[in-house]
Amino acid sequence: MTPSSIRAASLALGLASLVCLPSHAQQTSGAVYKWADGQGGVHYTDRPPPTDGKLISIDNRAPAPATVSRPAPAATSDSSAKASPDPRLRSAVDADVSAANAEQCKQAQERYQNAIRSRRLFKNGANNERVYLSNDEVDQERMDGKHDVDLYCAKGDTP
Repeated sequence: MTPSSIRAASLALGLASLVCLPSHAQQTSGAVYKWADGQGGVHYTDRPPPTDGKLISIDNRAPAPATVSRPAPAATSDSSAKASPDPRLRSAVDADVSAANAEQCKQAQERYQNAIRSRRLFKNGANNERVYLSNDEVDQERMDGKHDVDLYCAKGDTP
C-alpha cells in the first residue's frame, strides 16, 4: 500500500467510526443506579450496585433525546423571514411538545402510583434475581416519584 492509500483508508475508518457513534449512543437507555460504596463514595451506573454497595436510588426515566447540531442558517437580508415562522409549522411543533409533555407526565404519575401502592419494591440483581429495597430506599423512590410528578405535570411550566 502506498502512503496516500493508507491515509485514505485511515480517514475512511475514522469517518465510519464517527457515523456509528451517534447510533450507539441512542441505543443505550434504561435505569441509572445511584449507590454508595463502603467508603461513602457515591456512584452512578447503568448496572445494579455490587453486593457490598448500598443502593440510594434508581432512576427509570427514559433518556433525553439526543440533540443534533445543525449549521446556522444563512444570513438573509429579508428580516421578515425570521420574524414570522410558518404558522402550520409552529402549530405542529406546539402539538408535538404538548404530546411529549403529556407522555412524560403520564409516566411520572404511573411511577409514583406504583411506588405508593406497592408494599415492597425491588430491583433486578446481577443474576436477574429480585433484590428488595429497604424502607429508606422505598421512601426515596416515593419521594423521587412525587418530585417527577410535580416537575412534569405542573401546568404552564416545562421542565
